[in-house]
Amino acid sequence: MPVYLKPCECGKRVTKRRYGEYECTSCGNFYYGKEIEVAIAHRNTNRGRSDKHENKTASLLKGRVTVGSGSFDFDKADVVLPEARIECKTTKKASKSVSLHLLHKIRKETDVSRGKMPILGLQFELSNGHNERYYVIDEKSLLMLIEALREQNEKHKDN
Repeated sequence: MPVYLKPCECGKRVTKRRYGEYECTSCGNFYYGKEIEVAIAHRNTNRGRSDKHENKTASLLKGRVTVGSGSFDFDKADVVLPEARIECKTTKKASKSVSLHLLHKIRKETDVSRGKMPILGLQFELSNGHNERYYVIDEKSLLMLIEALREQNEKHKDN
């Protein structure tokens, strides 16, 4: 299990000497295991929650989750579809700030000129264990969707 080492009482860094023994790099104080170790096995639970959100979104929309969650230059975004690229954000809070900078970044990383939609996927994890997901799109994408719906409705009227 990964551990984080607390700093020494003098405030300096502690290094491992041998199994279960630690020594301060400055003052030479010795510590034993539980005195200085803090377990961090579940420190980054956000990554697991984010992975679940990305997998759910990809499954729902028949897309694929990108390797490294979009961290490579050649494959940006968290979820990729032929029609869109989705950046997923998840929170346990009742609100999530969305900056114009983030929206511009998502649009920049999406091949809009080829008709792909830049989408921000938000997941709110509620205290009752349920999740609510919302998707933020730009005006151009909204107009494309409305037009497609209108065309579909016209076809159904004619039949």
